Amino acid sequence: MTYSNGTFNLTTTKLKYWHRNVIHTDNHCFVCKGDFKDIARYITTAGLEVVEQGSNFLRIAAVTGYRDEFGGRTDETDYLYKLVTASSEEERRKIIEERPHFNEFTKMSKNTEWAASQEQIKYLKQLHKKIYGKELDITEEKDRFTISKQINEYLKLIELEQISNPQKVKKSFNRWLNGYLYRYLQEYHYPFISFEELTDDFYKELYDVIKKVSETEETIWVKGNYEPTPSELKKSTESEIRKLQRKKPTTKQTNLFMNLCERLSIVESIPNNYLLFSKKLADYSQKANNLKPATEKQITTIKRLWKNYSSEEIDFKNATQEDIQKYFKEIEIKNKLI
Repeated sequence: MTYSNGTFNLTTTKLKYWHRNVIHTDNHCFVCKGDFKDIARYITTAGLEVVEQGSNFLRIAAVTGYRDEFGGRTDETDYLYKLVTASSEEERRKIIEERPHFNEFTKMSKNTEWAASQEQIKYLKQLHKKIYGKELDITEEKDRFTISKQINEYLKLIELEQISNPQKVKKSFNRWLNGYLYRYLQEYHYPFISFEELTDDFYKELYDVIKKVSETEETIWVKGNYEPTPSELKKSTESEIRKLQRKKPTTKQTNLFMNLCERLSIVESIPNNYLLFSKKLADYSQKANNLKPATEKQITTIKRLWKNYSSEEIDFKNATQEDIQKYFKEIEIKNKLI
């Protein structure tokens, strides 16, 4: 952003930051999509001057009412901010009325009324049918803000129905548990691949996580005040681990697995247990990486460090990443002893 040449740069980042609290579900919203061609048209019809249009920015003439605050502001940028963050068609019109010399909207502009998209109307109808069991007729023309408000009301009704349904609350918890288990396994390099390997310490840690999530998140199971008993948690955990075990690897994963086996001269078929497959895939990837040649920079660095700690010269020929790591560990041990 700069005003030294009388312009203001509106970037993708700035646009998203301004627009982040505008509630609607219009998948074709030109602001959300970052379609700078439509954004430029919208700003121009609002009376502002677009000096330059790029793929991810617009340069707008901003020369009046400069104030050295918040990194610099002008009358034009204040006006633009209000337009982008307008929460209703009525509010947008009021903003324009306050600045009559900017009121140059083209009546033929498709963005003038901020009309609701077909996708937004379709989503509203789906929600209505889900709640009331029948189609919704939208005969009158409504802007996106009106429909967004109605969608928000329907989503709240659906949420209330889910929270009051014990089965849906439990399903919500199990979906969360499935995601947590897989993230845990990946982070800690698959410490278990079957529920028989689970320990009491793990369940204790899991209970602590559930308590923390219950205090911070707002998912259906949290809003439904779901708190599993030890036996329910054990049963749910075993069920979700079975689901993870039965998961099918992607073609990309299987191809990578076979390529790694070939590089490491391992003769092995793909495991049927997805968790075991994932663990081996991670192990073999690390082994293959360890066999990669060391870089010249790594070799130079390790020679210098080794000489500093042992006063010995080392001659590296065909050094691998594994060799480098081995020497680094020995140097780390020597460093601790000093």
